Amino acid sequence: MPLIKFLSHSYAKFLFKTWVCLLVLFFALRCFFYFVNHDANLESSLYGDAFFMGFRFDTVIICYSLFIPFALLGLASFIRSNTFLLNLAFILICIELIPIELITCANIPYFKQFGAVISKSAFIWQASPAMMSGLIFSNFSYWGYLILFAFFYFISIYLIKGYFIQLKTDLVEFPQPNILFKLVIFLGIACILVLGARGTASQKTAIHQGFATISDDQFINSLGLNPCFVFFQSYLNEKENSAYIIPKNIDSYLFNVKKYLGVSNSDPLSINRNAVAVDPPTKKNLVIVLMESMCMYKLGYLKGNNISPNFSSIIKESIFFDRFYSSGTHTFAGLFATETGFPSIYTQHGLVNYTRKPFNSIGTILKENNFTNYFFTTHDPRFDNMEGFFKLNGYANIVGESEFSISESIGTLGVPDHVLLDKVIEKINSDKTEKPFHAFVLTSSDHGPWIVPDNISFKPNSENEQERAAQYADWAIGEFMKKAKKQSWYNNTIFVFLGDHGVYTATSYQMPLSFHHIPFVIHAANLKPDTNSNLGYQPDVLATVMGLLNINYENTGFGIDLLKEKHPYVFFNADVEYGIMNADGYYYFHMLPTDEKHIRNGLKFEERDYFDEKKAYADSMEFNARSIMESADFLIHKSYYNK
Repeated sequence: MPLIKFLSHSYAKFLFKTWVCLLVLFFALRCFFYFVNHDANLESSLYGDAFFMGFRFDTVIICYSLFIPFALLGLASFIRSNTFLLNLAFILICIELIPIELITCANIPYFKQFGAVISKSAFIWQASPAMMSGLIFSNFSYWGYLILFAFFYFISIYLIKGYFIQLKTDLVEFPQPNILFKLVIFLGIACILVLGARGTASQKTAIHQGFATISDDQFINSLGLNPCFVFFQSYLNEKENSAYIIPKNIDSYLFNVKKYLGVSNSDPLSINRNAVAVDPPTKKNLVIVLMESMCMYKLGYLKGNNISPNFSSIIKESIFFDRFYSSGTHTFAGLFATETGFPSIYTQHGLVNYTRKPFNSIGTILKENNFTNYFFTTHDPRFDNMEGFFKLNGYANIVGESEFSISESIGTLGVPDHVLLDKVIEKINSDKTEKPFHAFVLTSSDHGPWIVPDNISFKPNSENEQERAAQYADWAIGEFMKKAKKQSWYNNTIFVFLGDHGVYTATSYQMPLSFHHIPFVIHAANLKPDTNSNLGYQPDVLATVMGLLNINYENTGFGIDLLKEKHPYVFFNADVEYGIMNADGYYYFHMLPTDEKHIRNGLKFEERDYFDEKKAYADSMEFNARSIMESADFLIHKSYYNK
């Protein structure tokens, strides 16, 4: 009874009422946003999901806004003469609601004008306030929303003031419990606010914009966002906060890239070109398996030991590219480059940042060609915004941890690889349509913390836990192909295997090749096995698989069909360095923090540094690397960057 009485007549009740009031406010403004901006011809069953996601984002903003008022109210509950703290908490709420409600109202016309949720970029014209004021206040459809803001602000303050008056009355009329009791209540409310501000109970990731990406329609995804969340995040995010400056010599960079890719279009600021197949589409299915940490080092290259006998057996039955490189050193970089045909740039998170519109990616091209697209992962697909990015790019079917029972999960990364790969076969077999399918599969077991399931027949023999996990992952891939070969769709399916990135190995190379040198394998029934030693990198996957499928499409990326063309060099980068591998085997890399530059013979894996004696050669390689890097950055900011 004391607990119920205290919660019914204390600041806990006031905070709850304020939360409900602000939720209703945000819901009403989201309805305004919907009626002003939605397409009357667009009928979608996802509007309910978008409004529910909006409830979650709204709760995040409300919880953040109540942190300091809660602290003041909680402190006041421990002090007898508490009127000052109580009034200060109320005043602070009134002040906080001004930017929150103003941004939410301003987002309605902003989206109508720009087709994006309001962010820091709304102040891009802050150097010309007179002109912008004139533009805004000369049009009622803009400044009229100030009336909407004033109306909702008045209503919310009126209601919250009523709650506040009731709070002060209750504090006088009802006896207060002891200090220990108050402390327990204070800590309990604090935990609730922290959980609400995170927006999710997941330990791996807090809520982010990608949670709202539930389709490939920009309006539906924007409907689920709270504009205050997007606006403040654009200021707090250092990457978005850095203004992009177009390089002065971008023309020469793009000219060099067009020559590199064999592009002959007339637009100097575009690398787009049409890929036209000679033969009709094959109507084959496509399975791409991006293997966690699978690199050539684990196949016996770069002085490593071959700990992947099952994958080696698959290679013997396939086309194997042995001079292939990952775009970066993170899984999100491998996913982005493989799917889009664009190289990953440093630590820019392509899955999170590049969401203004879909890329002309594997998923979008195949969707246009009537494929059923799946994306599979062992764990939470919202991590790294995988679900949001792949849904935006044509994947209607996302399979993650919710598809598995809790008992199947063995760690932070969810289910083990063999369980995921069994699910791939199960899902494909359950699809009764006649449409071809595409499955993009991301494995995870070869990633720390390295856990090998104990309920399988395979027992790794290495004493090193990382190698044991690699051995298990190799076994899982072998089992997958054994089972796949027994399926009715096997003979009509193209399988593609590649690593997302490699692993670090001790070497004198400050930018280790083991982190980038990965296998690229194409397997299909009746496909003649071969080893191809021409250079390739992850952006080439898109063009190569489209060539195998004989699909006509517009290539907007940095890749080529490796079965028909050759690269003179390929580019890749890590967090603070970038490298380029030439066809003749020389490997140039630039360490940005220290401005160190090196040239090694990567083909022979020599320790000797050729930089001093090949300075002109190094300058040429530097220009080629910067051409790809700056051109990709320019084209992405031009069309895809989420600002």
